[in-house]
Amino acid sequence: HDRNAAVHVAVEAVRSGGAGEGPRFGGTVVPLREGRVMAEVPGRVISVEVHEGQSVRKGDVIARLDGELLRLQKEAAQVQVAGLEKDLARYRVLTAADAVQGIQLEKTEQALEAARIQSANIGEQLRRTTITSPFDGEVTQLLVEVGSVVGPSVPVAQLSDPRDREVLL
Repeated sequence: HDRNAAVHVAVEAVRSGGAGEGPRFGGTVVPLREGRVMAEVPGRVISVEVHEGQSVRKGDVIARLDGELLRLQKEAAQVQVAGLEKDLARYRVLTAADAVQGIQLEKTEQALEAARIQSANIGEQLRRTTITSPFDGEVTQLLVEVGSVVGPSVPVAQLSDPRDREVLL
């Protein structure tokens, strides 16, 4: 094939009418992007913020789970962190004065770090009680209602992005 050779092109006017001659194919138009929105933590659904057919933007709230137990656990963890911080300050003074062994200081430091990690973990779980849209799209199916109990990986809604579609033959 010579890239420099002339190419003959025929041009025809667009006409209204039937599909014309040639093979016909059946197909289905489907969105290129779709997916199920899953719960990441267990809980009871206390509100559903969308309805089927509604357009959503990335980050829009789909549903909320009851997070009261996690909020109480977070408060308890924060109280524990505060108490351990005070203990740590006391043990530093006592260790410097050789009134207690250094091991007490180390154990308190470790306990404080563990309590901080636990508090952060609970905070992350609490954040995940708000289920949000991972992308712009349309709610094609709601799979929960208020009062439903969900667990991790339980689908809450089906979303699709109607802007980009393809035809499956």
